[in-house]
Amino acid sequence: MRPLWPGKKEGALLLGNAPSRDSREVVSTACYAKLLRAGGIGVALAVLLWWLLQPISAYHLQIVRADSGKVLWSENVQTGEAFLVRYVHSVELSPVLEYFMVGDDGEIVATESRTRSFGAGLPHVKKGVTELAGGYYVMRELYEPVGELHVQPSHLHSHTLQYHGMTVQLNRPPYAREHLIVRAQQPPRWQALLGGG
Repeated sequence: MRPLWPGKKEGALLLGNAPSRDSREVVSTACYAKLLRAGGIGVALAVLLWWLLQPISAYHLQIVRADSGKVLWSENVQTGEAFLVRYVHSVELSPVLEYFMVGDDGEIVATESRTRSFGAGLPHVKKGVTELAGGYYVMRELYEPVGELHVQPSHLHSHTLQYHGMTVQLNRPPYAREHLIVRAQQPPRWQALLGGG
């Protein structure tokens, strides 16, 4: 058998080429430092990802499609703030005004209802403080948690959501004839940063 290195016996170790203890320590220290840097970067990325996935503290009042969850409209909302859903009742053809607010836990809460007539799908039980005012049967001081508000606006009659001076025409595309959910959500931080909250 031929020796591995000229002039050396088979199996002999070239001690001159073997790493010294000091050089092994330098190599292991460098590897350890690289591992620490890589681990630190990994931890930092994990923390960043966790932070981006956390919900922001502010709520967003949203209109979403029930079938896909696609957000069609979104605005910042504070707990306790109110919004109005106004529509023409499809059977009675009379105006209905329903007032809601965002509860402390983000739940939608019915606070007031105003109708001009009675019939299918309209209030018929006395709740809260009731009165006749301005041609409307008014029920005030309600506090009925509804969670999310489900609506399916027709394209034939006016149907709006009013909030902070804004009016969303629910009887027009992309809202009309769709099963919609009005909800208060705390979107994840990444979505809010991208403006999609």
